[in-house]
Amino acid sequence: MTTSFPWRPILAIAVVGVLAAGGAALTFLPAASDARLVIETPTDGSSPASRAVTVRGTAPEGSTVRIYDDNSNAILLGTADVVDGHFSAEIAYGDGAATRQGLYIDSTDGGELLDADTVAITLPALGAGAPYDPEGPSSASADSPR
Repeated sequence: MTTSFPWRPILAIAVVGVLAAGGAALTFLPAASDARLVIETPTDGSSPASRAVTVRGTAPEGSTVRIYDDNSNAILLGTADVVDGHFSAEIAYGDGAATRQGLYIDSTDGGELLDADTVAITLPALGAGAPYDPEGPSSASADSPR
C-alpha cells in the first residue's frame, strides 16, 4: 500500500499566499497620478456676470491649458500654465460677440493632448447705451484673438 502526499491542497495554499502577499505589496506602491482637467468656473450652462469670463480649474502639474472658441477650434482665446495643479485665464468678449458662447478647453504636456472639456455659457446682453470699445478690456478677446 502506498501513501500519496496531498500536493494539490498544499499547492493551492501556496498560490493563495503568494497572491495575498503580492496584493499587500501593491498597497504600498504610490498611486498612479489620475490628475485630469477639471473646469471649476465657468460651469456648463452658466451665465457669467460680465463679458470678461474667468476660466479656472485644475489640471496635471506642469501642463498648459488652452482655451478655444468651441464653434471654431482654430480660434485660440487664451492659454494658462498649470502651477501647483491650478490654472486661471481671463477671456474678454467684445461687444460684437454673441451672447451664446462655447469654450473648448484642453490641457497639453509637450504637445501631447492630456484631456479636454467643453463649456457652454451665456454672456450678458449689452445694455442700452453701453460704450463700444474696439480694444475691449484686454488685448485678447473672442472678437480679436491673438
